[in-house]
Amino acid sequence: MKQVNSNPNSLVTLTLGILPTMAENRWGKILNVSSTAGLQASPYFTIYAATKAFVLLLSEGLRKELIDQNTHVRVTCLCPGPTRTEFASVAEADCMSAPDYMWMESEEVVKIGPKSLEDNESVCIPGASNKIHASTVKWMPRSVLTEMLGRMNKP
Repeated sequence: MKQVNSNPNSLVTLTLGILPTMAENRWGKILNVSSTAGLQASPYFTIYAATKAFVLLLSEGLRKELIDQNTHVRVTCLCPGPTRTEFASVAEADCMSAPDYMWMESEEVVKIGPKSLEDNESVCIPGASNKIHASTVKWMPRSVLTEMLGRMNKP
């Protein structure tokens, strides 16, 4: 339940808290952080992946609404892949398995996020291997992908 409270609930509360002022001022920028995990079901990281999917879909929908309302408020969703942080130990997710080439340093991701917001990107997926992953999951049958990730993530 901590993930549900910290990911979607906090995000919606913060966004709805500041958005009216941004819209009234006709200016603002919102950078939400999701994950490539939010692009598909991820057994053994099920709740995490679901909350990150929520962040992604909320960001994309909100972006379109704000454009249609001519608010000049920008929304970008950053979807990093595996990133070297203390997350794995804090989340007790020591079984996080991804090939070494997919991992990025947190400093790289931190620099990319604000730039993608400044460039007015809708969704930013940093790293070449993560971009390939993101495009692959669009074409792979969901059942096959879920099975594959289940085998990969199983403790």
